Amino acid sequence: MISQTADVLGIEAPSMEKVRVTDRTLGAGYGQPTEGVWQALRTIAGREGVVLDPVYTGKAAHHLLTATEFEPDVPIVFVHTGGASGLFGYAPEATRSLAPNE
Repeated sequence: MISQTADVLGIEAPSMEKVRVTDRTLGAGYGQPTEGVWQALRTIAGREGVVLDPVYTGKAAHHLLTATEFEPDVPIVFVHTGGASGLFGYAPEATRSLAPNE
């Protein structure tokens, strides 16, 4: 997937030594979004107009927004594979968590 994504972007694929795989975004468990995940959904939607889901892309976005291990000035590619439909399974919690602060 990395090579294919690089081809689409017209860039050279990074070496695999630069790829990090971690489960730190799991939180309390699969399908259990944290307040940080809901904050990431609000932030990305507000800044970019992009809807993320609270299971996969929301957890990854939360990590990207809060992590400190990334090197400054090194581009990060975030591959967003969808998200709006994932919110329906969390309707009550999403409604509470994503409501504008008054």
